[in-house]
Order: sequence, then structure tokens, then C-alpha cells
Amino acid sequence: MKGEDLQFSPSCFSGLPSPQILTVPVEFSRPAVPILKEVPTKKSKPLVKNSVKKTPIPSLDVMDLDKSRSWNIVSASTSIQQGLTARITNKTRCEEPCPIVPDILYSSLKYEIRMTLTGNFLDSQFILGRISVVDTEGKIDSGVQLLKGLIECACTRTKNGTYEGTFKSQFVDCSYHHKKGDFCWQIDYFFPHDLTTSILTIQSAPFKVFARKPTKEKRKNTFDDFTLKLDELLKASKKLKSDEKTIAMNLVTQRFSTLDPNFNTK
Repeated sequence: MKGEDLQFSPSCFSGLPSPQILTVPVEFSRPAVPILKEVPTKKSKPLVKNSVKKTPIPSLDVMDLDKSRSWNIVSASTSIQQGLTARITNKTRCEEPCPIVPDILYSSLKYEIRMTLTGNFLDSQFILGRISVVDTEGKIDSGVQLLKGLIECACTRTKNGTYEGTFKSQFVDCSYHHKKGDFCWQIDYFFPHDLTTSILTIQSAPFKVFARKPTKEKRKNTFDDFTLKLDELLKASKKLKSDEKTIAMNLVTQRFSTLDPNFNTK
């Protein structure tokens, strides 16, 4: 059978008895599981941190604030008066936004003015805001701009339907150079298709502008300071050697004689 391939034929097993499959029953035993009773747990009280009472933030609506130190609507077009509200805050770099305008501002600081407007602005995607400094007594010459920085801002429409924007500006002059008069921030708003006709004017409370904040005066030396330093000097002298004490006494006598020429004779 060399060189021939072996082929499988089922007939070669035809004379053999058919195999029988033995089935052996197998029993599985499940171990008994003890029933655990629920143990009532004590409900722990939530930890209460030392809460600090926060002062409620006053409403930022210009109509609800003290008009003497807040922002007020000066004029508004008839088409936007229904449902009109304005929320305006001011701050410096180290302060929190506040709707109250201080009575003294400084030209050395940059001020950030945030705006939130609601009203019928004809579904415009944005309205343009322009800030300037004015006074009620005409002490500022016409056309003089006393602010630098971001003095024009596009108040864009948010998902809530409000219009929000931020100015970042700084004063370039002080009240002293304008007959020491009071200044006011004034914001005029315009539709983007007409940048000459103001649809809304909001003005801040009056304030004065100074060059810089006054520095804190150093505490002057008093008699109590003198006695305190003298006690420290006497304590230090106790650690000196006998020859050093003699030199120290001569030095003290010499120094005190500069205060009173008759010190050595007393």
C-alpha cells in the first residue's frame, strides 16, 4: 500500500457493537447559608461646619438701590421702556463687584464696570455701550475724554435673553484740574445699525477723582516706645563684662548729653 492514500470508510466499523453511554446520577448539595438579621445602625448626624453668616447681596436693579450712591436711568427710548432693567457694578482689581459707587475714586486705579441689561431690544444680537465722564455743572469742556482703556463695549445677548458686557477704564485726570467738581460715569447704549442715536442712558452717582490713595502714616515714636527701648537696653547691659559696662556707661552718657548739654552736671 505504499504510495496510496488511506481513505476513511464508515463500513469498516459496521461489525462492531454500538457503544453505550452510561449516565451516572450526581447529586449536588448546597451548603446551608445562615440568615443574617439586619442590625439597626445609628444614623450619624451630618457634620455641621462653622458657617459664617453671609450678608445678603442687595438687588442690583438700579430702581431698587439707594439712588444717592447707585446708578440711575436718565433716559430711555419708548420702544425699550417696557420691562427694562439695568444691573451695573463697579470694582477694582482687589475688590468685589459692588453696585454702590464710592464718593472718591482714584486715577491710579483701573476700574471694571460690568453691565447686565434686560428689556425689549428688538431681538438684536448685541447693543453697543459707550462710557464717558460728565458733570452736571459744565466744568468739563465739551469733547474732552477723561477715560482711557476699553471705553466701548458690545453687550452681547445671552441664552437667558439678557445683554452683558464689561468696561475696563482708567481716569486720565483729577477733579482738582476741573474746579474740584464732581464727576459721573455715563453709559450710552446704541443699536448696531445706528451708532449716533442713544436708546438708553445710565448715569452713576457723583464722585470726586484724586490722583492716588493716601498712604498710611507711620506711627510716631512716643514716650512709651522710649521707655520700652530703654528697658531692653538695661537688660542687655546685664550680660556685659565689668570693663564693657564701663565703656557702655560712657557711651550712654555721651549720647544722652546730645539731648541735654547739662546732662553730665545733673
